[in-house]
Amino acid sequence: MLKSATKATLAVSLAALATVALAQDYPAPVPLAEGAQAPIDAIAPKNEPFRIAYMPPATEFNYYIAIGEGIKAVAEEEGAEVFMLAPQSGADINGQMGMIQDVLTQDVDAIIFGTHDEFAAAPLLKQAVDKGMAVVMINSDIPNFPTPIHGVVGYSQRNGTHKIADWAIENYGSEPLKVGIIEGQPGYHSTERVGGFLDGIEGNENFEVVVSID
Repeated sequence: MLKSATKATLAVSLAALATVALAQDYPAPVPLAEGAQAPIDAIAPKNEPFRIAYMPPATEFNYYIAIGEGIKAVAEEEGAEVFMLAPQSGADINGQMGMIQDVLTQDVDAIIFGTHDEFAAAPLLKQAVDKGMAVVMINSDIPNFPTPIHGVVGYSQRNGTHKIADWAIENYGSEPLKVGIIEGQPGYHSTERVGGFLDGIEGNENFEVVVSID
């Protein structure tokens, strides 16, 4: 049975993370679409204290390490345990999937994850949801994740890079410029980030994108 105290702790923890993001004026993430959220009431913690697996796409990105420190800080305040499990490279999709499979065999109450391949991760995360684990996505504001999950904490990828375009126009928009875009690894992040920048410069004849490559 889901303990009301544990459920409250989870809600407070997620709210605290979301509040920090808003306080820093990050572009608000796109909310999960209707039907894309797994039922909160089906979360069934097994451990006391609450045990969380933090699973970012890679350890090579300082951004995800910093997020991990924030998660640990909130978990310590709430009396929960957190461990991090991630491949070194963001390109190691198979490595991350193997780690998620491993976590599914452990006594874990929640998974906080980020991934560069939502379609590979979805079947495994469905198993986690079905087992009663809380599953929360960080960073990627995908409104229709391929399988229902419990929530997302992050910022709008597209709106974020639109702000870069706004800055470029404000500082350099009065002169003709040739622009080269270096994309990230193919996937949701790159599509949204490149798209946000292109949206921002659309209609400005002084910006000419001559190449866009990953």
